[in-house]
Amino acid sequence: MLNVKGRYAIAGIGDTAVGKLPEITTLGLTLQAVHRALADAGLRPIAVYLIGMALVTWISVYVASETLHGKLDQAAPDERPSVATS
Repeated sequence: MLNVKGRYAIAGIGDTAVGKLPEITTLGLTLQAVHRALADAGLRPIAVYLIGMALVTWISVYVASETLHGKLDQAAPDERPSVATS
């Protein structure tokens, strides 16, 4: 798999109010900080969502491909699917 550790980073700072805040949940504070950090980094939430979806799709295809290859490698020659060529 592609190793991007130490090559890419999204940097931004997002803060929230501190103290007793009965009107907002912990999740609400987290989302507020994330949105502010993305804005500070010059990104919109949709950009991160699309990057995440692309990564999930790529990983899914990679895992499916590896699984299929593993099963085909283990199958007896007469059990392997035939590929028609023209």
